Amino acid sequence: MKERVENSLPEYEFSFLYLIILFTLYNMHLSNTSFFTVLIFMHLNPRLLTIFQAAMRSGSASAAALQINITQPAISRALKELEETVGFSLFQRSRYGLTPTPEARLLAVEVERAHAVFDRVGETARMIRDKEQGQLRIAALPAYADGFASRMVADFIDGSPGIAVHLVAANRNEVNAMIKSHQVDIGVTASEDEGLDWGIYGLRVNASIDRSAVCIFASGDQLEDCDTISAADLQDKRMIQLTEGSSLRTLAERRGLSRSAQSYAPIEVGAQTTIVSLVASGVGVGIVDPEVISDSVTGQVSMRKLASPITWSTVLVTRESPAIPRVAENFLAWAEDHIHKYLTTF
Repeated sequence: MKERVENSLPEYEFSFLYLIILFTLYNMHLSNTSFFTVLIFMHLNPRLLTIFQAAMRSGSASAAALQINITQPAISRALKELEETVGFSLFQRSRYGLTPTPEARLLAVEVERAHAVFDRVGETARMIRDKEQGQLRIAALPAYADGFASRMVADFIDGSPGIAVHLVAANRNEVNAMIKSHQVDIGVTASEDEGLDWGIYGLRVNASIDRSAVCIFASGDQLEDCDTISAADLQDKRMIQLTEGSSLRTLAERRGLSRSAQSYAPIEVGAQTTIVSLVASGVGVGIVDPEVISDSVTGQVSMRKLASPITWSTVLVTRESPAIPRVAENFLAWAEDHIHKYLTTF
């Protein structure tokens, strides 16, 4: 019975690899790679092709045997089997070694290309495993998307040019909806309810940090003499507040911190960063997350804690199932250890 060089992988595994090859070729747009390159691995034993390459490079069966650590007779049997498979002679054999035929030289070019494709697939898999490649899709509250979330993402992908990033700003309901609809894999959001069961929304918390709002006012204001700010301290001030229905405004209203003095018309804005800009211009005072106070207003804006604290938790959430991409899991694990150093505190 003729001995054959056994395939090193089961047939179903090679079927999967063939699909990967085709997908890789499509995405790499290798216009100079012929379809024959793919067919080589679809119809030929990769082990035979490895031996063929060794014979081409070494010029003899004995040298090829040493190169890939098998016996010389196994090299000879493999080359004969490959010749029977392709239907033409690959080498002229003599006591001086193996001389490739013109057909063998043509085949060798395609074999090199095919191996390069496999190498590319392997490298892509390694990069995904080692968080060097993939797509990081995140939805964050506007204050976070423009603040600490973007800084965290920048540091995480530093040195990993293969990671694509999709970071969008959205309100709380939109963040949750985008996660559940698989538009993003991670949400950076907030909750005032310490006992909230995120599981009822199909979400799980991966990292959490407690936060407190502050009162901000123009530097030099008499409020600088206060250790903390109460509703009574703001009775003669013009309040700059978020639009009705926003979470921070609702919490401030519960503490009597949202009404301007009667002599002032109300000012409502859509973003906390706008409150900071107006306060820096001396228009009034506001209640904000300290995260939104940028270095650009240093010396223009002062802040104090609230006598009746407004607290919440900033959380990183993802869906419970199905599983999120490996790069997203890696980011969450990294963020759990680093989130504290990115959030501004007071």
